[in-house]
Amino acid sequence: LLYVSIDSHTENFGPIYNYRPLVATYYIIYIIVIAFFMVNIFVGFVIVTFQNEGEQEYKNCDLDKNQRNCIEFALKAKPVRRYIPNDDRIQYKVWWFVTSQLFEYTIFILIMMNTITLSMKFYRQPQPYTEWLDFLNLLFTAVFALEFVFKLAAFRFQNYFGDAWNVFDFIIVLGSFIDIVYSEVTTSSGTKVFGRIALDDDTAIHRNNNFQTFPQAILVLFRSATGEAWQDIMLDCSAREEVRCDENSEDKESKEGCGSNFAFPYFISFYVLCSFLIINLFVAVIMDNFDYLTRDWSILGPHHLDEFVRLWSEYDPDAKGRIKHLDVVTLLRKISPPLGFGKLCPHRVACKRLVSMNMPLNSDGTVLFNATLFAVVRTSLKIKTEGNIDEANLELRHIIKQIWKRTSNKLLDQVVPPPGIDDEVTVGKFYATYLIQDYFRRFKKRKNYDRNSEPASHMTLLAGLRILHKKGPKLKRKISGTLHESASSINPEPTHRRNHKLFGINWPTSYTIRKPYFNKANTINSTQEHCPPVRTTRTYATLNKGFRDVNKTLMYGFRMMHDHDQYKETFTSDIEIETNDSDRALKPLCFGEIYSKQTSRVVNAAENET
Repeated sequence: LLYVSIDSHTENFGPIYNYRPLVATYYIIYIIVIAFFMVNIFVGFVIVTFQNEGEQEYKNCDLDKNQRNCIEFALKAKPVRRYIPNDDRIQYKVWWFVTSQLFEYTIFILIMMNTITLSMKFYRQPQPYTEWLDFLNLLFTAVFALEFVFKLAAFRFQNYFGDAWNVFDFIIVLGSFIDIVYSEVTTSSGTKVFGRIALDDDTAIHRNNNFQTFPQAILVLFRSATGEAWQDIMLDCSAREEVRCDENSEDKESKEGCGSNFAFPYFISFYVLCSFLIINLFVAVIMDNFDYLTRDWSILGPHHLDEFVRLWSEYDPDAKGRIKHLDVVTLLRKISPPLGFGKLCPHRVACKRLVSMNMPLNSDGTVLFNATLFAVVRTSLKIKTEGNIDEANLELRHIIKQIWKRTSNKLLDQVVPPPGIDDEVTVGKFYATYLIQDYFRRFKKRKNYDRNSEPASHMTLLAGLRILHKKGPKLKRKISGTLHESASSINPEPTHRRNHKLFGINWPTSYTIRKPYFNKANTINSTQEHCPPVRTTRTYATLNKGFRDVNKTLMYGFRMMHDHDQYKETFTSDIEIETNDSDRALKPLCFGEIYSKQTSRVVNAAENET
């Protein structure tokens, strides 16, 4: 149908050979879209529907799909062995070389180059070209054999063959020496076996569909993968008398033909693998990438847990399944959130996280692999972490037994300890004790710092108290004593109240004047006494204004005392030593250097005016 469409002409005209070759693009796109995508999208839809039906089994479970997957990973994960030589210095240098990224990238590039070299063979290639390809093949084989020797010297026999990938590499190298690499399942084998068949337009092997060159072989296999007449190609490549040999081949005079019965397993296996597995794998990759792009990376998932297993091997190279609990903090700080703490996580915050994890702590100070991984998953996803911890553990143990029935009781007790073992030492109790001690040390250090900085301010406060204590009686005599002595010699005049015009306000005339006192019984502005004015009225104005400033200062001192209760007891005890009962009204009134300055200024002004 494709060739007829290419040779077709306009209406009322006959076909012309290769008249419209661009028509082939339509068929190729149609086959890719319909055969590759639409059918497999339908298959994918069936798979998703089947998975949704399987989710109905867990509809009554408290755990969502992501939580179940993470718990399953934590229960089934095993520590990875990481061999590190300790004794032999030469062995350690070789081990460091073969485990470096430079060595791994170099081997990867050589593998890609070797693959390209194997695909460069074609039918009727020149002899020098064949010899050059054979030389490259031997060179790559020697390099891979040298890789095997280096790794065997670095890891020793037991550790090398304990890794499945090393075993695979050894098989490939061994196969390269006997020259059977990809001899039956790759395109180059098809070129070698079916490249001698003669081209015939009446068969499925013709000028556009053959195995004589590598690009042509790729197109034939691509056509077979779509399912287009792949059985005709298989029959025309089988061992039959009708399958003639090419005129340029060495077997052109053979009566048996150039076909091979190897065509039956070759094409059948290729079609099954490509059509049912590889194409569906391609669809699965698309679906997985769609899930990858729409995934919330801030939520812990199974894809994060491989990093924990890899970093655990650095602290447990022998894969014993346990490390020191002090190494857990360092391990989790190397892992980025949401699984770990991150490099910028403060040490105290990491310790608080370990308190909530609360893994069982062995007598030798180690923690177990599965218990630590399970605790990380549980705290990150908040699986049964609220409420009574014993009840939450019982519920979680019941869920694990219900979903993963083959979980051993020993493993279950490690990851979710049963209730009734409060006296057992855990990581949570250890780090809780550490945090309490750390808080106490910080509190004690802050307390000592406050005590060391206290005497300077304390002496400043006492300075103000001493000034008032010394100047108080003298000031009292200046105000009260002088007035009493002058009362008999001066005729009484109207006493000036606060609202008198003498002080800027119109005062009503009276024969009383407020008498200031410094004791507790007779406080300022509490009593009045008839007395004549002193010789100068400016003294009253100065003293009145000064004591108003003192009152404001003293009230400010009361507020400061209220805000700083920690100083009150100390200062009050110091005041009682230097003052008597008659001057207790002054005790809470003066605190700080500012008060001593205010008091000194008032006293000096009163002395000068008097």
